[in-house]
Amino acid sequence: MKSSVKLLTPTRYFRANIKATLIIFMALMFAISCVAFITSIVVSMLFVTKSDLAIYNQVSFVGKPLTDGDKLVEELKSYPESNQIIEASVRRIDYISLFGSIAKLLIATASNDDLKRLFALTGAQLISGRFPIDSEPEGIFHECILKSRKVKLGDRIPCDACEGRAAYYKVVGSFKGDFMGGFINKSVNNDWLVVVGKDGQLDALNKRLEDNSKQDARLLTRVRYEEKKDKELAAALFLLHLVVAVVVVSLTLAISAFICVVYLQRGEEFGILFAVGYNRAFIIKLVLKELALLFCCAWVVGYATNCAALWLMNVFLFDCKGQPLFVFTKSGLINTMAIPIFMLICTGVPIFYRLMRWDPIAVIERKD
Repeated sequence: MKSSVKLLTPTRYFRANIKATLIIFMALMFAISCVAFITSIVVSMLFVTKSDLAIYNQVSFVGKPLTDGDKLVEELKSYPESNQIIEASVRRIDYISLFGSIAKLLIATASNDDLKRLFALTGAQLISGRFPIDSEPEGIFHECILKSRKVKLGDRIPCDACEGRAAYYKVVGSFKGDFMGGFINKSVNNDWLVVVGKDGQLDALNKRLEDNSKQDARLLTRVRYEEKKDKELAAALFLLHLVVAVVVVSLTLAISAFICVVYLQRGEEFGILFAVGYNRAFIIKLVLKELALLFCCAWVVGYATNCAALWLMNVFLFDCKGQPLFVFTKSGLINTMAIPIFMLICTGVPIFYRLMRWDPIAVIERKD
C-alpha cells in the first residue's frame, strides 16, 4: 500500500492529462497577466498624476501678499516647526503623458543656491547636465518631461510652455526621482514663500499654517494637495478599480466552472481509488493538493510572464515617450494573488461538497 500511495502524487493527473492541464494553465496565466497589467497601468498613472507629492512631503507653500510680505516672512520664521523660508514663484509646465496632458509643478527661484536647496529636498538626482547659473534663463527638468516633449539638453522651452517671465528657458540639466517637475532661475515675481519644516515636524507646521491662515490666504500643503487630487481622481479610480474587480471575478468564475466540470468528470477514477482502499479524506486532500499546485505554478509563471512583457514594453514603448511604467507593484501582487485564492475557494467548495455526497460504489456499478 505504501508504494501505491507514493505513486498518487498531485502531479500524476497532470502528467496523464496534459491537454486539459495546459488549457487550464494557460487560462490561469492569462487571467493573472491581465490583472497584473491593468494594475501596473493604474499605478503608473497615479504616480504621474500625484508625483508633486514628493515636494509637498518636505515643504509647504504660502502665498506672499502684495503688502506686508516681510512681516509674513518674519512670522513664519518665528514658528518653532519652521526651519527655513525661501522666496519663489510657482509655475506650471505641461507633461505630455500617454494618458493626456498633465500640469506639473515648476518652481522658479531668484537665487541658484535656493534652487539647489529645494532640489535637494525632493530627493531627486541630477543625471545629466548641470544646475542653472545666473548668466541667462535656464532650468533643469525631470527626464520624463523632456522625453515626453522630445526636448534635449541645450534646447529651449518657449515661455508659453513654462508660463515664465523670460521668452524661453534653456534646458541645462535633467534629473530623475519621484518629483516630476522642474526648477528654473530668474524668478522676478516671488509671489510664494516656501516654508521648510524641521525634521519630523511638517505635519505640526502645516497644522499651524492652517490655523493661522486667513480665509482668503493662498496655501499649498500636503493635505490640501492630496484632497484636491483625490477629488479629481475619485471617479477615474472608481472605474479603474471596478474594471479590475470585474476582470478578476469574471475570469475566476469562468475558469473555476471549467475546472469543476473537469474534476467532476473524474468520478470513475475516484471510485476505483476508493475500491482499492483509499478513503474519502485521502481523495479530497489529493484534489486540493492538485488544485493548489496548479494555481501556484500558474500564478508564478503568469506573474513572471507579465513582468517580462511589461519590462519589454517599458524599454521599447513607454520609456522613450517619458511615461513611467512600473513592472513590479505591491498592488499588482495583491490583486493577482487574490485570483488563485478566490479560485481555490470557487473550485474547492463545490468539489468538496460533491465528494462528500458522492457514492463511489454506485459510480462503479453504473460503469459496470
